[in-house]
Formats: sequence, structure tokens, C-alpha cells
Amino acid sequence: MGLVAAFTSPADHRWDASLGGYVTTFLIKNIILVIFIIIVIGESVQYKKWWDESDMGSSSGDGPQDFWVRIGIYLVPDLVLTLVMLVFIPKRWWHPITALVTSILWFGLWLCACFFNILLIESNEIPFDNVRQWYNWGYAEGTFQALIAVMYVIMMVFAAHAVHRWRMRPSRNAVEEGTATVLKVVSQRTSVS
Repeated sequence: MGLVAAFTSPADHRWDASLGGYVTTFLIKNIILVIFIIIVIGESVQYKKWWDESDMGSSSGDGPQDFWVRIGIYLVPDLVLTLVMLVFIPKRWWHPITALVTSILWFGLWLCACFFNILLIESNEIPFDNVRQWYNWGYAEGTFQALIAVMYVIMMVFAAHAVHRWRMRPSRNAVEEGTATVLKVVSQRTSVS
């Protein structure tokens, strides 16, 4: 089964019909993530150019424009999770509970990213010539961070639905196995006494 077929016609019994919506949202999130990365690259190139043209030099440091504070801390874990999911979903290793937990955690991660990105932009005290354009880049990044957080909420809903359906599904073997275990314990107790 090819990669595209694994995503377009998933057949994991633990997910029922929820995996299709989860995977579709995951793919939309990845498209938004690619656009976000392009915006980050564009902002980084422009900012470096503006910083080099300014008379600030390196004495002021990067201040709130620091990439890792605003972007990297959140982007790197998401890229790692995305790569893991690209491997695990087609192999049917992506359990609904794992999907639910990671969706909750990554929603919180991207919500914090959006909040801190906007907060750091608003608290900028280092003036430079193109600060207004930099604000616009930062707000665009914040918007895409919020969109990614929303995608994780939608993925969370699909995963929660799958977990609920999976846990409520009656297991035919469980009743038979439970009955056999009880009979075995009872027979052992009666044979001892």
C-alpha cells in the first residue's frame, strides 16, 4: 500500500470512521505549517537585512526578535511529531489515545507560541527603521500559529471521538476470556479445599 493510499483509505479498526477526518485535518495542518515556515524564512531574511542596515550592530543583541524564543521552541517539536505521524499513521501504529494526548499537548504548545510571539512583538523596545514591517511579519506568524492551534483542536475532537468509540465497543472475546478465568479460579479453589 502506497503512502497516498494509506492516508486516503485508512483501515485501522481502532479509529472507525474518525481516522479519515483526523488525517485530513493533519494534512491541512501540514499545509498551514509549510506556509508558516515560508513566512518565517521570509521574515528572517528581511530582518537580517534590516538589522545589518541599521546602526545597532550586535551591541543590542536580538532582543525579542530572537528566533528560538518566538518560533524555534515550538516549530522543532511539531516537525518531529509530524515526521513520526507520517510514519506511524500508514503503518497503523498511531493509536487514538496517542493522537488525543499529542493533540492536547501540541494545542497548548501552539497556543503558547501564538501568545508569546505576539507578546514579544508588542514588548519590543529596540527601535529600527523597518519595525512596522517586522510587526506585520510577526502578526502574520502569530496568525498562522493560531491556525495550527485550531487544527490541533479539530484533531483533538476526532481523536476523542475515536477513543470514545473504541472504549465503548464491546469485546466479544473479553466476556469469554473473563468467564474462562473465573471458572478456572473457582475450580482451583474448590480443588484445594
